[in-house]
Formats: sequence, structure tokens, C-alpha cells
Amino acid sequence: SDIVTRVNSSWANLAYQPVVYLKQDIDYPQYLALLTIADALMITSQREGMNLTSHEYIFCQDGKIYPQQKHGSLILSEFTGTSSLFNGNELSVNPWSYRQCALAIKEALEMGEEEKTRRWEGLYEAVARHTGSHWFGELLRRLDEAYEAQHKRDQTSVPRLSMHRLAAQ
Repeated sequence: SDIVTRVNSSWANLAYQPVVYLKQDIDYPQYLALLTIADALMITSQREGMNLTSHEYIFCQDGKIYPQQKHGSLILSEFTGTSSLFNGNELSVNPWSYRQCALAIKEALEMGEEEKTRRWEGLYEAVARHTGSHWFGELLRRLDEAYEAQHKRDQTSVPRLSMHRLAAQ
């Protein structure tokens, strides 16, 4: 809150507020509308599994609702579960580095439209490819691999030496 107040007091005027900081819950349609018109989305999780907010943002930025709205930038913590999917089309940050986060925000807001569009297309392709059925199929494939590896190990394992049997023979 203090940082938002400091930024807005330095840069805001009657017609423009650079940071809109919402401290309350909003309903889902309002959330999607905000994702649609946002200039950038920043997710700075320090530990996270699979948060799909970045995916929702990318789909909302497709320009179908607001064709005049150009694609925004995605700033993503390197610790998020989805950070490995986007092949560098996101702006990756270490959330513990305030300087790196500040530079990423600056880069996101000053980025040219062509680069934003190129990055968004890469992000969209990754999200479209990694659907729920993709994740489920990947899980099944990896379970099959683990089963096969365990099954192969069971067949090739050397039985334990039995001292009683050895003595008898």
C-alpha cells in the first residue's frame, strides 16, 4: 500500500492514476474485464504450484473484445509453476529482487507494440498447447513410463542369495 501511494503521488494527475490497487474481492466478470484492459500483469509468487491467472490473462488479451487494445506484457516470478512453459516470452523476475521487478515493470510499459505482439503470440501458443487434456495425457504417459521402468527392474533384478539353498547344493 505504501509503495502504491508513493508511486501514485509522484505520477498521478486528475486524469491518470498509474497504479490501481484493489483491496477487496471482485466478481469474476469484473476480474476478466480488468485482465482484458490491463497494460501488464505481474505475478510475483515466491512459491507456487499451478496458478492459471497468467493463462487467463493471455486469453483475455486476444483483442476480440477490445480490438483497439493491444497486447499487454506478462511479468512472471521464476518460482511460479507455469514459468517454464513460456519459453522466455514472459518477463521473468526473481520476486526477492525489487530492482529486477522495477526494471521489468519499466520494460513492460515501454515495450514496443511489435514486440508485445510477438511475445503474446508465443505465450498464446504455449497456453493453447498446454490444455487440461494435454496435462492429463502427460500424466498418464509419465505414469506408464514409471510403471515400465519398475516392471523392467523387477524382471532384471538378481534374486537374493539364499544361504540354505547354497549349502544344500
